[in-house]
Amino acid sequence: MTASARNGDLVNNGPRQRKINDGPAQTSFRNGDLVKVRTANPPTHYRTPVYVQGKTGRVVALCGIYPDPESLAHGGDGSPHQPLYRVEFPQTTLWDDYAGPSADRLQVDIYEHWLERTS
Repeated sequence: MTASARNGDLVNNGPRQRKINDGPAQTSFRNGDLVKVRTANPPTHYRTPVYVQGKTGRVVALCGIYPDPESLAHGGDGSPHQPLYRVEFPQTTLWDDYAGPSADRLQVDIYEHWLERTS
């Protein structure tokens, strides 16, 4: 973890795809924010795993701002571009029968339009 990540700044730890912008001025969440993943089953392509939908996690990084893959999958131009966050979840909140250490975490990259702020 970089010093900026420890201080709560967003860092770029993104996937290998064409990034549009990674500036935090155009994003809704910061490192440490609690977010809830919305529950949905759109009839089109989507990349948010069902096992994290409805769950609460913590933003740990901004990966960047990318064309919307849900639009691109259906021949769109990827607009509007979406911030992509790395969100961390306790394993015990994802799996009812999780038998590993309670400190185990899972990190998932999730686009901003799937996230809601929680308190």
